[in-house]
Amino acid sequence: MRNDSKKKTGFLYDEIIGFKELRDNISLVMENVMGDYQVVLSENAKKNRSGSVSIISSEILNYILSVYKFESLLSYDQKTGQYEVIIDKIGIYGSGATKDEAIDNAAEMALDIADDYFRNSGLYVRLPGEREKYPYFLRIKNCRDMEEVKKILELV
Repeated sequence: MRNDSKKKTGFLYDEIIGFKELRDNISLVMENVMGDYQVVLSENAKKNRSGSVSIISSEILNYILSVYKFESLLSYDQKTGQYEVIIDKIGIYGSGATKDEAIDNAAEMALDIADDYFRNSGLYVRLPGEREKYPYFLRIKNCRDMEEVKKILELV
């Protein structure tokens, strides 16, 4: 993206672009990311070691996240007469009088918890046992509708 000879490079990246350059070239960056599946690394050039961001195609991100399986369990509790869904990987539980009701409740709970997780991600990623849930919640967050949520949760 730059033509100057002072390119800052990262391991496996052609270059690391500054936030200003990213802003100035956002259309080209998005075209390269979505069309050519490039990964763009950007950081604040004015602040040394302030962190960086990676911009990656959602299609590729979803492919990468597909290895995170939820291993949901649907069962019937004879004592309560309720169906139960347990999604242990993210600590979700749902129940209902029917299978569909239990599945709907668990899927809605997963969406609510994922929403809370990302609203408070600065806290969650610092808590023991919570950082590991990040890719699972990101997988939920990238769903386009409730049917896709149920599918990735392995409930349908």
